[in-house]
Amino acid sequence: MKYNNGEVLYCKHNNKVVWVCAYITRGDIKPIRNVKPTKVQILPYDINKTKKSNHDNTKVMLIPFDKNDQLDYKKFILVESNAYGSFVNIFDNENECIEFYKDEISKGLKILINIRDLYSIKINELEQILIN
Repeated sequence: MKYNNGEVLYCKHNNKVVWVCAYITRGDIKPIRNVKPTKVQILPYDINKTKKSNHDNTKVMLIPFDKNDQLDYKKFILVESNAYGSFVNIFDNENECIEFYKDEISKGLKILINIRDLYSIKINELEQILIN
């Protein structure tokens, strides 16, 4: 099940273990946001644990688990990034998160292929001008 980000932002799912992911592109080589499927715990924001300032006035933090299945506060993930208001997608299971992430990657790939094709057409047009 995909969670509603608003509910997460307003602390309705604190302490739950969930999966998050995001792949957001506008056609640039580097995506606006790329969060590979990651297991996290939703916790109330605590600057003493993250050592990061709270510029977004967020009420929650998404803390990933390390290789030993311990919370890794150094790598906390924001629900919303300042980059175009880009949200992570939050799921209650790994498989749904992975499938959603793959679908987002596919959409990003289609955007890049379309851009490549447009550039190819323009390159051919300019080469024809030079030849003539």
